[in-house]
Amino acid sequence: MKKTFFLFSTFIVISLTTKAQTDPTIKTSPKVNAERTLETLQRRLSLTDKQKTGLYLILLEQNNKIDSLKNIQAPRVIIKEQVKSSYQKIAGLLTPDQLKEYDNWMTEIRSKASH
Repeated sequence: MKKTFFLFSTFIVISLTTKAQTDPTIKTSPKVNAERTLETLQRRLSLTDKQKTGLYLILLEQNNKIDSLKNIQAPRVIIKEQVKSSYQKIAGLLTPDQLKEYDNWMTEIRSKASH
């Protein structure tokens, strides 16, 4: 569970900073981050329409909350709790095979981020 939580945390950080790395003067909105993440998940997981809708709402809510928490300089532990909560919601929407692929994708992201 700790590994999965860490992987999901890494995913969120990467998804929130992807655009910022392209142009550091532009801050990407939580909505844009949620849409981009959903596009990637659709390609990798072959989501149903119901899953796409649910994941989009979870990602958008999470991105908005994390953005707000960062704006008030909340402690990392609070941000991690938000990420953990979102992961549990996402895991509830995915099939076991999709969740395994999702976790594999998170491992890839973590690996790329560490290099």
